[in-house]
Amino acid sequence: MKAILEKPAGIMAAMNLPMNTLKTVLFYLLALGLGGFLISCAPRDFNLMLAETRPLAQVVALGLGLLALWCLVNAAWIFAQRPRQVAWRVSVQLVGWIGMVAAFGGVWVLAAGDGDAPYALPIAGAARAIESIVPLVLAIQAALIFSPDDEPGLEVLLAAPRPASWLLLERLGILFVSQVVVVVAGVILCRFAEPDLDVLLTLVTWLAPAVLLMAIATFVTIRSRVAMFGATIAGMVWFVFAFFRAGLLPGMPTFWPLNLLLPFIWAFNPYLQPGDVPMGDYWINRVIVLGLGVGLLLLTVRQLRDEEQLLAGSRSSKGNNR
Repeated sequence: MKAILEKPAGIMAAMNLPMNTLKTVLFYLLALGLGGFLISCAPRDFNLMLAETRPLAQVVALGLGLLALWCLVNAAWIFAQRPRQVAWRVSVQLVGWIGMVAAFGGVWVLAAGDGDAPYALPIAGAARAIESIVPLVLAIQAALIFSPDDEPGLEVLLAAPRPASWLLLERLGILFVSQVVVVVAGVILCRFAEPDLDVLLTLVTWLAPAVLLMAIATFVTIRSRVAMFGATIAGMVWFVFAFFRAGLLPGMPTFWPLNLLLPFIWAFNPYLQPGDVPMGDYWINRVIVLGLGVGLLLLTVRQLRDEEQLLAGSRSSKGNNR
């Protein structure tokens, strides 16, 4: 018992958890503690409106938009140079069809509800069903699709000439395409349930939250090496913004210290609606959310480039499980 208490590795072995999970949890706790300290030093009567935060949001949107564009162009160029190294068939078999069925079933149930009813869920109705359910299912699948500790034959995959990041990007690409099929089918279904549905806007609104939640789930899973941890974090982000969107707009009555963050949350809110802010600000929000998602995917790919760390973490986890 004394040896366990003296060594963090012994604690993790006793808890049957990988060391990377402890490091990730401690990092988030430290970040929260630092953020809490800075918030405690801020004035309690702090309050800004949408027009005052718009210039900062425009600068952030420009930077993240350029980052997302660079990442997409670079990825397309790399795949175009080596098209024969892409194993689409194997990725399709691993992804399966369960996620498509789950997403379409959720859209079917929510589209039948009346989103304007007094006691209706905030995600009910044809207009909200697709952008609510599809990103959530996509994030859960992304968290489970590749975890270094659960990947069979990881040493063989890393020894191959193809980078390990291709494996992740292939599977995420298949997941994304499969959910695009669900979105198109869901729009057709919602069109019958709500004849006045804006088809073009519905086809676009789900994209930004889907990329962001997928990136969050993937990043946390690779960082912590625990798939359920990634799915849980993505689900928490989805729940907060999907259900409490109306209370996270600038000018809404709130309490300290949330009033310090409230003027800026609209720019990063993945479930901001066109009617919440002017259309120009809405598209700024879409660029920021999409850029954040692409940036997190870039960080995830960079983690996979450290093959020694991937193998070391996998071996330590197997040793703890023994």
